[in-house]
Amino acid sequence: MKKANEAALSDLSRKILSDIKQNRGEATTPRILDAALAELGGVESVGRLIADGYRKASGNLKPEEIAQGAKANASLEHRYAELLARISIKNDERESGDFSGLNEEDLRNTLIALVRELVAENDEFRRLAVMEGIKSQPDLIHEAMNLAGMPVSEGSVEDTPHLPEPEFESEASDA
Repeated sequence: MKKANEAALSDLSRKILSDIKQNRGEATTPRILDAALAELGGVESVGRLIADGYRKASGNLKPEEIAQGAKANASLEHRYAELLARISIKNDERESGDFSGLNEEDLRNTLIALVRELVAENDEFRRLAVMEGIKSQPDLIHEAMNLAGMPVSEGSVEDTPHLPEPEFESEASDA
């Protein structure tokens, strides 16, 4: 079991380092956390792992754990308690919306993550972001259209060939 855990941790570490190298200049912490949580079975599963570790460290052992020689560990119990307290504090900070304690980089990374989430999930925000981007930098429309698989010609409107206006015979000449 120990070797399996070490192998899984090693694989996860390699994956994280690879992701970091590929995404220079981009906030990687949210992606690292997502990858770690996915590898460990999701948020609920990680919560159960933490609770189980705390339970064991505090000496609240099951008979089979006692039979295997497990013992309470006050130092480890303290670390689990600190982890739970930090998670709780971070959650409270996130819920309160107080960003005064964040440095500029942390605030920027938090806002980028929020914007990405809003763009992915909110139609009106996505539309607003695109329109504001195009107003600020009009040439983005070409990049966006190409990305959408609808390439825009590089010529100007004046360079575009026009078909001559159709000539219709007047009704007077039909009579």
